[in-house]
Amino acid sequence: MGYYGISSYGVGAYGDASFTQFVSNLAAEPRAYDKIFLTWDIPNGSWTRMALVRSSFGFPSWIGEGTLLFTDELADARTSYMDGDPFPVSPGPLRSGEFYYYTLFIYLDADEIWEAAGTAFALTTEDYGSGAMMYDRLPSHYREDDAVIDSPLQSFLSLFGYQQDRIRTEVTTLLDVFDLDRTSGGLLPVLADMLGREYEPVLGMIRSRAILKNSVYMTKMKGTRLGIEAAASSYSGWGATASVGINLLLDFNDSDFRQGIGHWTVANGAIEQWPESSLTPAITATDSLRITGNGSTPTVLTLGTWAGHTLIPVEGGEDHTLSVYVQTAVTPRNWTLIIEWFSQSGTSISTSTSGATADAAGSWTRIEFTAAAPADAVWAQVRLSVAAVANAEVHYLGAVMLEQASSASDWESARLIYVNLDPWRINEAANPSVETNTNGWAAGADTAIASSTAEAYSGADSLRVTRTGSTGTAAFEYGDVGYEGLAEGDIVTFSVYVLSTVSRTVSISVEWLDGSAAVVDTEVITSGASDTDWTRYSGTLIVPATVVGYNLLFTVAAVDVGEYHYFDALLVEKTSSVRDYFDASTVPSGEGLWEDNATHAGRSFFYPQRPWRNNRLTAVLPEFLPPGQAAELIYAPA
Repeated sequence: MGYYGISSYGVGAYGDASFTQFVSNLAAEPRAYDKIFLTWDIPNGSWTRMALVRSSFGFPSWIGEGTLLFTDELADARTSYMDGDPFPVSPGPLRSGEFYYYTLFIYLDADEIWEAAGTAFALTTEDYGSGAMMYDRLPSHYREDDAVIDSPLQSFLSLFGYQQDRIRTEVTTLLDVFDLDRTSGGLLPVLADMLGREYEPVLGMIRSRAILKNSVYMTKMKGTRLGIEAAASSYSGWGATASVGINLLLDFNDSDFRQGIGHWTVANGAIEQWPESSLTPAITATDSLRITGNGSTPTVLTLGTWAGHTLIPVEGGEDHTLSVYVQTAVTPRNWTLIIEWFSQSGTSISTSTSGATADAAGSWTRIEFTAAAPADAVWAQVRLSVAAVANAEVHYLGAVMLEQASSASDWESARLIYVNLDPWRINEAANPSVETNTNGWAAGADTAIASSTAEAYSGADSLRVTRTGSTGTAAFEYGDVGYEGLAEGDIVTFSVYVLSTVSRTVSISVEWLDGSAAVVDTEVITSGASDTDWTRYSGTLIVPATVVGYNLLFTVAAVDVGEYHYFDALLVEKTSSVRDYFDASTVPSGEGLWEDNATHAGRSFFYPQRPWRNNRLTAVLPEFLPPGQAAELIYAPA
């Protein structure tokens, strides 16, 4: 119970805080037919904000997983809430006869995270009209007299009618036992067992419903691209795209010998799997093949046979590059790489042979060889010949790759499956808070910009803008000319925070750029007077046709020389409304990633609860892969 019920699901959204630290006695009670009344005590601990989140699928395990009902500052924190009152008190009426699940979150300033403080759920009551039915069955003279004096009898019977409707609602939920969208969250472990799967409490009810709903499909589609994508998306909660890597060898043991020698055979020698950790330096995190000569030469290693259906599929008429890493224990020898091409029926067409290259003692040598496949080639066999190997002489082979290319690429495992996971949010702006430099930002005429610690909305720095010439407009821009993530019709919201030492008019526009960096159109995003407190400027636009990049143009009017204005927390996001600012450094550890690991220099990706979900996904995904293939999770859009 401790790990799954408390640390990972109950409160430990981003840590291992004790549950009792935040106990809030949260309770939910249905009221009328479409409302739920919640009460709680003020939570313990050091926190500054409180939020209540609702979902009809399970307890929200983080603040973005459901409908945010309210956010209160500590000084104004409420202790009750009526869910289902008309907007704007809450997000509209609830559906009758539905389970609703609530999590109360508190914000810990010291850790800059939201922690779950308590959970509760309730079932709204379906209106079956039991009270009206009871009233209608009374003798008519009672109803006539009741109507004369404001219907006290009808009001009295409605109390019993509501309770009867409530009992009927609870009984009726049994009809939804196998409806994974509507069934009680408490039944999910039982349903998981029926489907032959383990319940996923560490991922929460919401993810578990998705896993169970897709269970049959994932099982049926095991080993296929669609099955892998369904499994990755179900267990992670993010969109998934699967693709196969460039190494055409059939099995990861053929290329990196993780578990054995794969489909390799040898003539005039012996081969065995060998731990690469015993060799210096290691070329990969995998193992190698140890080759021992028997005195007859040459020693020839062969990969793929028609009879064994282990020939390698190739594309006729295209260049293919074979690359291998080799090393000798003592005596260097010459290696020759050979590719034999076969037709669809398995008939040999021709053979391509490389020149001889010697290996070296104590270090790896990469040998590569490129040849064009015959037009009618469909299959290939790989052979490696080592000349003049003496009896008991040892050589090593590692990191084998055959790819459709005119030169060797960085090595990767055979048939490696890449699974790209889409972030929950993307800040499209690189270097959005100017923490280390002003890369991407450029000053206009008579304007100076610098990264400054004097003021900051996010992080420790902001962009300080000053006028260097006479009084006039300070102008600068943020440019992303090469960004190719925009498409015609995309809805993009821009926002930035501004603080001024003197109030001035701030204007922000966007130049839309085509593939040659020519301006397609210029549009005003927003304009207004700045303040001595941080003020947010934002606007939403639709991307025009042919656009693949943009420049943001900033101006501050009538600026005196030496006057400071600060800009921070630039957010460019494909949404129809402005959302809370984020970059990869402002979200909990492990959940924010910078594109290409370029800290404060690339786009920001936000993957809520990534450490947990990654661990679970890593453990379960091999079940859905084809035999002999490995997968790599990539936390970036495909």
